[in-house]
Amino acid sequence: MASLAQVQLHLQRAGFGVRLDPEAASRIGALVDKDTFVRAAARAHSDQAARGWVERVLQKAGVRPTEIPSAATPSSSPDPNTGAAASSPSAAPEPTEEPAAQSAREPERPSGTQESLPLDQAASPGRESGEDRSRNQHKVFGGKAALTWEADVTRRKEPTVALDAALATAPRQYDWGNKIRVQLTTGELPAVAAVLLGYSDKVEFASHGPQANKGFSVERQDQGFFVRVFQGGNSIRAVPMSATDAFQVALIRRQLLWPVGVNYFGRSAGW
Repeated sequence: MASLAQVQLHLQRAGFGVRLDPEAASRIGALVDKDTFVRAAARAHSDQAARGWVERVLQKAGVRPTEIPSAATPSSSPDPNTGAAASSPSAAPEPTEEPAAQSAREPERPSGTQESLPLDQAASPGRESGEDRSRNQHKVFGGKAALTWEADVTRRKEPTVALDAALATAPRQYDWGNKIRVQLTTGELPAVAAVLLGYSDKVEFASHGPQANKGFSVERQDQGFFVRVFQGGNSIRAVPMSATDAFQVALIRRQLLWPVGVNYFGRSAGW
């Protein structure tokens, strides 16, 4: 467990002229997960993305130093071959908005500052190119319906997964135009992951959508899993899913890790 003094040292090492006290720590904890903040602070001296995120959190928490300097620029030093001073490139300016907020893939979502630490480019929703998008979704085809599991972001810019279900119109043909779409809440996400990882047998959630008439269930079976998606009086979309498919739906686990970032994920370090 990191102490307040240790977090203070991380911030000083990164060049933040701030002093944390229990009240400031409490305000930070009300905004973001403290474990995430500790890991980001520990990397802020060498990681521009982590540093920019820490700076924004400090500002929003009202922890205002006399000056929050940019990342340190290496000093000029003589070239051992020529004796001339080598010029040092200036540090790149911090972006005012997270790149994920400018998503070309999801234009209908309002822009805003992303409060989550960035994950690797290929794994962050809203950051992938058209070629990378397929890496963030997995389709499961059944005889009567088909599913698409896809990385998504909530209105509050929290990473999650959307589940689409479409009825079959012919062999290997599906009516995606009339699909049922359910976006998993951040509370449902780990529950579904627990079933796919073998820690739970079944989950079922309802009351999704504007009319609170959509829902889904995921159940373990001897040969894999069985997924149902439903909405009001519409036909239930039911699709068996193999263990191989469940492995491919590992994007759920990636979405669970995205708020802290792969590079920052580790043992609990809250204070």
